[in-house]
Formats: sequence, C-alpha cells, structure tokens
Amino acid sequence: MSRFRRRLIMAAAAGGGEQYIQFADPVVAQICATNWGDGVGITPSQAAAVTSQQFGTKFKNNTQITSFDELEYFTGLTSIPNNAFYGCSNLTTIRIPDSVTSLGGVYCFSSSAIQSLVFKSLVSGEGPYYCTSLTCVDFPDTFTTAGSSLLRSCQAAMIAVFRGTTPPTGATGNAFSQFNANSKIYVPYSADHSVLNLYKTTDNFANQASKIYELNPDGTIPT
Repeated sequence: MSRFRRRLIMAAAAGGGEQYIQFADPVVAQICATNWGDGVGITPSQAAAVTSQQFGTKFKNNTQITSFDELEYFTGLTSIPNNAFYGCSNLTTIRIPDSVTSLGGVYCFSSSAIQSLVFKSLVSGEGPYYCTSLTCVDFPDTFTTAGSSLLRSCQAAMIAVFRGTTPPTGATGNAFSQFNANSKIYVPYSADHSVLNLYKTTDNFANQASKIYELNPDGTIPT
C-alpha cells in the first residue's frame, strides 16, 4: 500500500466518497480543514487546488505544529511563500511537493526545526537560510539559480547534495556563511572529476572546497 493510501481515511460527508487526508499533526489538520477544506477535513483534490498565494503564511510562527509531511498533497504550489514556515520552532518534518520550482524568499523555513528538505523540481531559491536543525538538504539537477543566503546560518552538521553538473549561479555574498565545519557537500560523479573541480572553484562553493565530495556513480551518497 502506498504512503498516500495509508494517510487517507474516508471523508465523513465528502461527495462521491472522496477521502480526507489523514494528517499526523492535529493542529496542521485543523488549519488545513478550516482554510481550504470543509471545516472537518480536506481531500486530496481540495489540497491540490490550493495556490501558493492562497497558502500564504497561515503557519507562520505556529509553535504547536510538529510535522507536515502531507504538504506533498498540495500539488498546486509552485512556490513556497516567503515566511510560510518562519518561526515554526517545533516543526521537524515536511515533504515538499514535486510541483515546487521556487522559494518565495529567504525566510521560507527560517527559525523552524526542520531536519530534512528534499526538492525534486526546484529551479531557484534564496535559501534555505537560518535552519539551525537542518541536517540534510537535496537539490535537484534543475536547481540553477541560488542566492547569497544559500545555506547561510544553517549551523548543524549536514549533508548537502547538489545534483546539477553545473553549480547554481548566485552562491555569493553570505552563501554558506556559518556553515558547519563537519558538513559535507556532494556533487555528481564524473570519471574525470571535472564536475567536482568545477564546484570547488565556483563562487562561494570554492570557500567550502575541502568539504565537497562526489556522489556514487549511481547518484547515491557514499557511506
């Protein structure tokens, strides 16, 4: 059974028998049901219809929420709005929809307790910035435009994966500022190590050259 089916329960009054999303966090469930559902729950189709503008900052500074893996149902989001999860100091887990191609600003996840961020379609983003609990971040090969706050003040020891064979542009200024000395950056494998060498000599990646390593040829992280 897929993880989507495991998180669904039959809607009490949804037309056509559509199922409600079953949220792990009851506070998140209520916020979503109130804002975009029927007040009792929210179905996958209702979640998928929510735009980035409608999503806004409904969760900003909410210190009660602890998980939002069900964000992956919100496939109408093309951007994570700036400040969307700012100040969510107990939010540890979240799953980004594959539809998200940009981060709306530097403060999308700042001052949260998020530990892992995996992006599948991200093209551009100023952050993540000031995510002090972040220990894993995975950027896809579509990620071509970073910014001066790329992983700035992300102070925990982390694994950062960049899957593009060309480093994202814009990683200048404060990018990697206060980057933990025990962190590791992984980039695509190339037989002649040309991708590795390119990252080690580009923008502020060069300042982290001693932390940059190659992924396995199959794209997995070396153990």
